[in-house]
Amino acid sequence: HFELMDQSENHIVEQFGYEVLQLMPPSALFLTMTDMVTNTLRYLQVTEHFRQDVLLADQNLMSAEWFVAGQARNFPGVAFPAKLYWPSRPDGWNMREMVDVNYGKFRIFTFAGSKDKSYEDAGYKLMPFGYAEEFTRPMDTNSLTPWQCNESMWAETVRYHLPRSPPYVHLSIIKYPEGTWEFKALDEYFIAVSRYGIHAFNLVGNHPEVALPAAIYVFEQGIGDLPAHKCDCALDQYTTFFKNAGTCYYQSIGKELGNIQQHRKNLKRVWGEYIRRVENGFLGSAEDANLAHELRNLKGILSMAPFAYDPLLDHKIVDHGVSVMRELEPSPSISTASTSPVSDAGMKEGGAAV
Repeated sequence: HFELMDQSENHIVEQFGYEVLQLMPPSALFLTMTDMVTNTLRYLQVTEHFRQDVLLADQNLMSAEWFVAGQARNFPGVAFPAKLYWPSRPDGWNMREMVDVNYGKFRIFTFAGSKDKSYEDAGYKLMPFGYAEEFTRPMDTNSLTPWQCNESMWAETVRYHLPRSPPYVHLSIIKYPEGTWEFKALDEYFIAVSRYGIHAFNLVGNHPEVALPAAIYVFEQGIGDLPAHKCDCALDQYTTFFKNAGTCYYQSIGKELGNIQQHRKNLKRVWGEYIRRVENGFLGSAEDANLAHELRNLKGILSMAPFAYDPLLDHKIVDHGVSVMRELEPSPSISTASTSPVSDAGMKEGGAAV
């Protein structure tokens, strides 16, 4: 059992910490949660002197009565609105108040969300950035303030702030099963990829030309990093990446964006693999009525003329990668048609509908 027990070269959690911190912008205020994240990042800052410019404040620790009194001096420039982070107490603050008094002085990020949603009342939105999410406000050209969110620019620059494939992406599930911090480090990567893909897809309505390529880029990276075989663990749920990538190709074909013939080829590839995985139990019993109905829909769409891939037509690609197969009539309402396998509101993050 030595090989399974040997941890001499196990640097996975440390590597995870580096992956998280290196994507943070300079002097960011990072409001973390979970022991693995907070403790790992603190270790790297204190012992390895890595990214000490990032101000790291754990949301759970800020709920302690001693935190502001004893630790505020370690957060130069950060304002703490009250005695502690406890929205229901008269001497406590909520997340909106914390963000309000620091917004514009720092770029503010959270990991694993916020303990309360009060920030939404002030119009703040969480925007995926690396492994974290940034508190932003929508663009208002009549009242520009620091760090408003330019959604189209976010989509155009996804490849620069999306987490890269981590060095432990081929983690041994036998050696590090679900429940270990090593497994959690890998799962956090796929959670981040899923968050990015869903967010990009949700921008398609306003920015289809940049949001669809961004979503495709994200889901294809995730697909490339998934285990090839069923592991009977949380990673199986990310089989939905194949479905969601296909939905992006499906939308691109309907909107006549990019290389239509290549989109057909990719649609066949990713939906074909999604069908195979579902039929092999990656998402539970393939006899489930909803899954069976979904697979029938996908197979039907793949056989329809506007979406079916015919390799004999590959030579008809012209300049800029645009297909000239104008004999096919695009669906006039493909993005909202009832035959759409996944509606704008039906994309899935991990295994849960968003």
